[in-house]
Amino acid sequence: MKLVIFLFLFIVFSITPVFAAVTAEDKEQISSQLDILENSVNSGRIHGLENLISPNAEAGLINEINDAIRKEKIDYEIESIDSFKETEDARVKVKCSVAVSGANWNMSGFSNFFIFEKVDGNWLIIDTDFHEKLSSDYGLKIFGLVFLIMGAVFLLIIIMGLGIYRYLRSKSKTVLEKSVSVKPDEPEYQGVGIRFVATIIDLTIIFMITILAYTFLLIPYMNQSQKTGALYSTVLFISTSFLLVFPFLYYIILEGWKGATAGKMICKIRVVKEDCSQCDIKSSIIRNLFRLIDGISGYLVGAIVIWSSDKKQRLGDIIAKTVVIKK
Repeated sequence: MKLVIFLFLFIVFSITPVFAAVTAEDKEQISSQLDILENSVNSGRIHGLENLISPNAEAGLINEINDAIRKEKIDYEIESIDSFKETEDARVKVKCSVAVSGANWNMSGFSNFFIFEKVDGNWLIIDTDFHEKLSSDYGLKIFGLVFLIMGAVFLLIIIMGLGIYRYLRSKSKTVLEKSVSVKPDEPEYQGVGIRFVATIIDLTIIFMITILAYTFLLIPYMNQSQKTGALYSTVLFISTSFLLVFPFLYYIILEGWKGATAGKMICKIRVVKEDCSQCDIKSSIIRNLFRLIDGISGYLVGAIVIWSSDKKQRLGDIIAKTVVIKK
């Protein structure tokens, strides 16, 4: 017990000086410097910022900060100072939560760091990353990266699910052949299970293509779109239209041309007419327009119609006179 108490006291007294090293007076002066920085950024006073940078900072730091501020008119707000931490070289690293907004965009919840050192009694900035996050480009890149990672994880889950599905399907094949009587010339209609897997694969592909398009086509024009409201509205209209139209074009073109989307090809199923002839563009347009109805409540409506149909058709299939069969 005495050993535990001794260790506890040792840890407490060892750590306390580190935190005590950053005094209340130091924190107040650093906070005051950050207020000056915030006001200088928002007013565009570059000379005010130069007085906050340590002479020991990298030569290009002040130029990088000036370039970032001159790039566009922004509103920079330090929402809170989250921590003060003294480093081994007697400097203080400060972490802040910030919000940045421009003419037609707004980002919040970002973190900036500032490393201060004491020069002639004044705390000055020797390193920081705040100037790297003063543009909408940063938020869009983070957004694109996060969704690309999410899409990759999602695709991996789909591949694993497809593997499990095929394994279970192969195991139950013998039982199904014994329990289900199929006419020799009757096609093998495909139900909800395999079609759901194909749909998830297709949605993942659509999602990935959309994110790539936004990341590499939309971001380069964001800075231009901030300069004029008209250009911003045009970019917004094009991106929104792409988001709404692309999924339909994906299904219509691939099913009308090849009879199968990428997801259906992977799952080895295809769309044909009721007489088993090739699905054409007209039939593909009709069946895919009705996805708006079949897709209600996560394709619950489509699933119910498929379960109720002898040929396992959803509403779009019934109206377009198409079926989904094994390839």
